[in-house]
Amino acid sequence: MLNNNSNKVAFLVVSCDKYKDLWEPFFKTFFKFWKDCTFKVYLASNFEVYADEKVTNISFGEDKDYSTNLINILKEIEEEWVIVWFEDAFITKTINNNLIENLINEAISKKIDYLKLTVDYPLYYGNKNENFGPIPRGVKYRSAMGMALYHKSTLNKILIPGQSAWQLDKSNAADELDIEFYALNSNYRFNRPVSIINSVIKGKWYKTAPAFLKKVGLKNFISNRSVQPLKDYLYIQLFLLRVEIYFIFKKHWYN
Repeated sequence: MLNNNSNKVAFLVVSCDKYKDLWEPFFKTFFKFWKDCTFKVYLASNFEVYADEKVTNISFGEDKDYSTNLINILKEIEEEWVIVWFEDAFITKTINNNLIENLINEAISKKIDYLKLTVDYPLYYGNKNENFGPIPRGVKYRSAMGMALYHKSTLNKILIPGQSAWQLDKSNAADELDIEFYALNSNYRFNRPVSIINSVIKGKWYKTAPAFLKKVGLKNFISNRSVQPLKDYLYIQLFLLRVEIYFIFKKHWYN
């Protein structure tokens, strides 16, 4: 249980109107695989809304850059902590709600600024008995946006008006701030709190996304987008192979 912390945490899906075709498959899989989610769920977009009583819509108006949009969105959220998510990060397996809530309880009790909730790069390689730990400064994607729990004040500090999410991910500007960024212990690779598929890459379906949509009964959404070229898919696989090598040897990839 969240020890009365559920009303302190918002689950925020950051989107825009041109990606509205992803909202229905996102929320269908979200509520299928996370039925017992206790957080207030928000969807932020320009003007369009998603009609579901379980989702609170935030309209931020004309599209600007990601950072400016998110700064404005945060003004509409009253919760102290925010789980930031992307509309193309579909949940693929049933979530262990007790595990997620325990991790978030621990993060809040320790007043941690940022905790990445997905088991992807980078991870924490320290004490195997700890659920999570700090990511060293200089590590690539140390402060990567999304799929993470943020204290709202921390999120406001790391957002840079004029920058996209991709620019923020590549930047090491957050290393200059007095903020620690935490990742899950690498042992969670074998007991993932959350499993996702990044379903859209550069506006096109990730190569394996259509198969997933068919599997969960959402094949009617596949025709909304084309599938990424094979060369783009292979490039991602090479990147993931490199990351897997870092995981195996428990090493970090530095800028």
